[in-house]
Amino acid sequence: IFLLSISDAREYFTTDAQRQCTATPYALANGSFKYEANGCTWWWLRIPGKDLTYAASVLTYGNVAAPGVYVNSDCNSVRPVMWLDMNT
Repeated sequence: IFLLSISDAREYFTTDAQRQCTATPYALANGSFKYEANGCTWWWLRIPGKDLTYAASVLTYGNVAAPGVYVNSDCNSVRPVMWLDMNT
């Protein structure tokens, strides 16, 4: 289980609309941000941002924020991914 990189997010979700993410009720109850205009949340990527106090993320409209969001922000969401080997 891991977080996507910037290039992963752009490869697997080819449009901003595909990268938009709605937080689960559990995430919202635990402080995830919900942008009222579209109901979406931000989510972390695994790449550092403009310095070590920021991490890249995907914003509420699905755009990738390479400079990042402050890592001590407690309102972003996590969108974990994992690889499955379907051949075994």
